Amino acid sequence: MAKNKPNIIAIIGPTATGKTRIGAGIAKRLQSEVISVDSQVVYQELAIGVAIPTADEMMGIPHHMIGVVPPTENFSAGNYAAMAMPILNRLLEENKTPILVGGTGFYLRALLQPEHLPHVPVDPAFRDHVKKQLQAKGPEGLHQLLQEKDPARAGDIHPNDTVRVIRALEIIEQTGEKVPKTRFEPEFPTMAIGLTYANRDKHVEKIANRLHQMLDEGFLEEVATLYEKYGNCFALQNAHGYPELIEVIQGKRTLESAITQIEINIRQYSKRQMTWFRRFPGIEWYFVDEMSVDEVITDVVERFVCAS
Repeated sequence: MAKNKPNIIAIIGPTATGKTRIGAGIAKRLQSEVISVDSQVVYQELAIGVAIPTADEMMGIPHHMIGVVPPTENFSAGNYAAMAMPILNRLLEENKTPILVGGTGFYLRALLQPEHLPHVPVDPAFRDHVKKQLQAKGPEGLHQLLQEKDPARAGDIHPNDTVRVIRALEIIEQTGEKVPKTRFEPEFPTMAIGLTYANRDKHVEKIANRLHQMLDEGFLEEVATLYEKYGNCFALQNAHGYPELIEVIQGKRTLESAITQIEINIRQYSKRQMTWFRRFPGIEWYFVDEMSVDEVITDVVERFVCAS
């Protein structure tokens, strides 16, 4: 917990832990607004597969940074911070408590600790070169290149997260050094609330059930529509489940094998999220399999009021 009185509440943690509903509930109690911290819901037209918040989940609360860029756009943490920071500052100026909600740690850090971002300019020529390597070697091959140059940084990034892999390679190319690790120290006093499961098996079951619900709601059809419209565009290469379902559409794999692989990928991703969020200073963890949504909301609001 920050030593100063908190100005911000961050509701964070791995996927499928109910962050959206709890964040909206806290915002409603505090008469504030939500800023999404999610690298997948930023894209327009992606809905079912990224679990875009429903009207019921948003509870009438304004939600920002959802559906703000086309699926063809390469959207970085720096881009996110540039768009989200004015919203954050406006809410603070209005004496409202910004509620940050999401599981994308590098977006959260870019917003709360912008100075940690290396001051290395984008090099279009280098990126064109690396993208040719990506086409030739695939995401795994590009990630292996980063592994050779900076094993620690490679360990923090999933092979499919080509945006961060390319950025890391760009920093290494320009500085001649490995990507620096800096301590996460938010520049704004922040109350960090982490949501997770006490029982790992229940979390795994939740992930599987949510994926099957998405498929029942038309996830595969959504992917087919977007693929027909945009081809294998940036968002479809990076959002969870979309690459595997594109392979189903292309006849490269069965739906059953895609479902199995998506579940494995999401479970692995949730573990990486937990590893990242444990670095957040002073985080208060809540087990969502041991407390109801209303209990979590009430406890967080009472803690915040006392801290303020």
